[in-house]
Amino acid sequence: MAGDGRLARSLLGDRAVMLSLRFLRMLALPTLLGVVFAGCAPTTVYRRAALVPTPGGDTLSQPLERPAEISGTVHHTDVETDPLPQVGDPGLQAARTTFTGQVRFRLGDHVRLGGQLLYSHASLAQRTAVGTPPMDGKSLFGIGPQVGFAWRTGRFHLGGGLALTLTSVPWTTWERRDGAPDRPTDPDGTVEEHYREVDSDLDMQVLVSASVAGTWVVNEYFEAFVGLSVQNSLSNIGFDDQSREGSTLDASTVGVSPFVGATARIPGGAFVRGQYYLPLNHDQFYWGEVGWGGVAFTLGVEIGDPTLEPDEPEVIHVPPRRGMPLPK
Repeated sequence: MAGDGRLARSLLGDRAVMLSLRFLRMLALPTLLGVVFAGCAPTTVYRRAALVPTPGGDTLSQPLERPAEISGTVHHTDVETDPLPQVGDPGLQAARTTFTGQVRFRLGDHVRLGGQLLYSHASLAQRTAVGTPPMDGKSLFGIGPQVGFAWRTGRFHLGGGLALTLTSVPWTTWERRDGAPDRPTDPDGTVEEHYREVDSDLDMQVLVSASVAGTWVVNEYFEAFVGLSVQNSLSNIGFDDQSREGSTLDASTVGVSPFVGATARIPGGAFVRGQYYLPLNHDQFYWGEVGWGGVAFTLGVEIGDPTLEPDEPEVIHVPPRRGMPLPK
């Protein structure tokens, strides 16, 4: 009987241990899920941020039928936030929505010259990683020239161009003010609690965009196009234990963006254009994944009289001179 009592107590003890472990797991699971979904950032000595543009849609390759064009475009690009950044990863406030304005001039049948402006604001940005310092109230500006080419035969138009944009990028550096704690990461939302801003300035960076596209001119009111754009983008060292000079911004990331869209033209020169684009290889905005891409909408107007295309030669009628026989 004593052996049976010891066996019963052993079974009850094992049962109590199993229930205790199950209860602890039930308590730990919500905490773990909260950490995963809320995100954590490494408790580095320094955290940096910069308000940077994201890759946008094409504004270089479409037909220009009149001597000049003025247009404005809004670009909206997907940005994903890394919930678990590591030491050395980027920390950016990526401008999901940017605005560009441009003017183009037609020089003959095959050459286009112009320029563009770029603008965005911190209120239109999304951080690329949990724990990235804020850039409240900051704005992003850019200006630069562009050159393009065009070739048309029948209803098919092949166009492209190259644009350089000198961009004024605001940046900031924050330093840990209460010492690195024993835990390796901070929960989300503790940047302003544990860090203080120690440096900020503007950095001048050159952004390059090159595009080529084929456009099918359905009629005088509608066009459809598909093409490819190559653009560089900005990145930095956002989470760092080393003191570094300046912003650490680097413009060496180069990616491609296939795009597709359509243009609706209104008699008199006005037009509306929409397109979808998919930036690839700009991993600092998607933490190694591929985002859903972006959309761009353009409103513009062409100025001046339409220029005849080479495949539409002008027919000149010469009146017969007196005494000249009329053609039969």
